Amino acid sequence: MVKTFGRIFPYCCIAAFILHWVLVLVLALPPRLNSKITALSPPRIKTMFSSWRLFTPPYTYHQRLYFIIKDTTRNDNTDTLEVLEPLAKQKRASAPFNQKESNIDHLVNNNASGLLRTVWEYKKIPGEAFPSSSDATYISSTIASVKNSRNYQLYLATLYNYCKLVLKEHHISESGKVVKIIIRKKMIRPFKDINDLNDKQPEILVFENAFTTLKP
Repeated sequence: MVKTFGRIFPYCCIAAFILHWVLVLVLALPPRLNSKITALSPPRIKTMFSSWRLFTPPYTYHQRLYFIIKDTTRNDNTDTLEVLEPLAKQKRASAPFNQKESNIDHLVNNNASGLLRTVWEYKKIPGEAFPSSSDATYISSTIASVKNSRNYQLYLATLYNYCKLVLKEHHISESGKVVKIIIRKKMIRPFKDINDLNDKQPEILVFENAFTTLKP
């Protein structure tokens, strides 16, 4: 029995290796050919690979998270703090011993993305959904429809708690301050224009709430 298995096992490995690359090549074919082959496949194969992709599409934007700090005693005194890029730099600077920075980066990014998922169920930017209305107006009406949901409140609370840590790092007192959160998508230059410094990609507003006092 053992000898039989020993003789068969190498052939099984070779067969699995060939099958793997055949599937990879089929799934990497142009959509027209891929769909024809998939149509001829057994239902089980269709289910397994219906949403599978060989390559993940490249990112088309960077997410920007801003805390806008306003002093209620001086209406002209406002601080703007962008937090995701500094987090990424801290994580790189501390590598490979950057567990703390990685955890914070993961927490903040996930909650910012969760906030957007809650507000934008279909992930459309305001201009795509309602071109005739301003981004800020449409966003405020969209937030109003979900602001009482538990997920929205949890994501927002986590970001506000992180905002307190950021204020401490910048030696900014919470007393007399109100905060708003703004999230923007900064578009990435296409690869063919990657070295064109004159090609300034826009930042698109995707989230902006009203000023609020940080809870103790």
